[in-house]
Amino acid sequence: MFKEVHRIGSGFLKDPWYQTFRHGPGGIHDIFSMIDPKQHAERRKLFAPLWTNSALHGHWEAMVQKKVELAVSRIKRDALREEADIFKWWTFMTTDVISHLTLLGGILAEFRYLDPLLKALPFPAIQNLVHASTRIHEYGRVAVTNAKSRDLSKQNVFSRLLAQWYMDADQKEGQALTEADVSFEAGGFIVAGSGTTAVTLTYLVWAVLTHPDIQRKLEDEVAGLDVGYTDAQLEKLPYLNCVVDEALRLYGAAPGSLPRSAPKGGFTLQGGYFIPEMTTVSSQAFSLHRDESIYLNAQRFMPERFVGSQGQYAPTKALFAPFGAGSRTCLGIHLAKMELRHGAAEFFRECKGARMAKSMKADDMEILNFFLISPKGSRCCVSLN
Repeated sequence: MFKEVHRIGSGFLKDPWYQTFRHGPGGIHDIFSMIDPKQHAERRKLFAPLWTNSALHGHWEAMVQKKVELAVSRIKRDALREEADIFKWWTFMTTDVISHLTLLGGILAEFRYLDPLLKALPFPAIQNLVHASTRIHEYGRVAVTNAKSRDLSKQNVFSRLLAQWYMDADQKEGQALTEADVSFEAGGFIVAGSGTTAVTLTYLVWAVLTHPDIQRKLEDEVAGLDVGYTDAQLEKLPYLNCVVDEALRLYGAAPGSLPRSAPKGGFTLQGGYFIPEMTTVSSQAFSLHRDESIYLNAQRFMPERFVGSQGQYAPTKALFAPFGAGSRTCLGIHLAKMELRHGAAEFFRECKGARMAKSMKADDMEILNFFLISPKGSRCCVSLN
């Protein structure tokens, strides 16, 4: 059913539930909450070229790597002294990356002054949504103000959107992007691109450290990297990428339900089951990725399942959906995977032999799932001493 519902052109649209995520008194949609496929396609067309692998490698990889190196240096420092909370440092890192990309500039500098922004992020649960929406709009407004004061000919995530905004200004009313549109898109990217990747990277490190054999294999592989390695080199490391995929399978940050409305006239699934029109159909990655008929030993963290074209991954590629599927696949997929690769590689190079801190409780890493996931203890501490 998942493939039939989420394939491009299936006719299943986002359910009206997504209108919950509209912003402001006028109920402004961002790219996440848009239901109309034409409206969504136009907005996605504006953003998509800026989030491709080639665009990220060409313009932003050095920035990402610098922020990863800074985060890992702080983790290593704290872990050598006593213990380091990697959940905290990964959140600082990913928030700094997305802040830079959305033209907030270096608001974190060396990860200072972060508390107000972190309070807007939906962890451990989705906090006060009204308060968070106001905060998100404010950060988006700052991003727009900064963007308007800069040279829009320079390549950045919002330059194209803002250029389109100005270009459309003379078109008929209702067609042009408004400043509020741009502000809420910026704020949405900040939230979507910060805590989510940090959560998955935290669980990745935890899962590896609790499996010594996996830790040794990964440490041995990344130890062979030269100083100044690139993401293109990381993409060619087989075991690292298996670890990343397995972390995304079990600990993708947004495994919650993705409700869709059946198309006009209804829809007949393979096998003959008929779904009446406007019926809400919901699937989610959490159970899909733990289905024993798809993934053997599905509850186990086993990177080897993704090894090679003949591995378990081969027949289930269409059922691996940590970033959604079809035309609504997350725009930030390539940035997230770049951060996961760089974060994991740098950590297991610089913090070889790391282990879980003695202060960690048995249930600290229990998953809290409120559409987005987070660790129950809101921390994940490691040690090197």
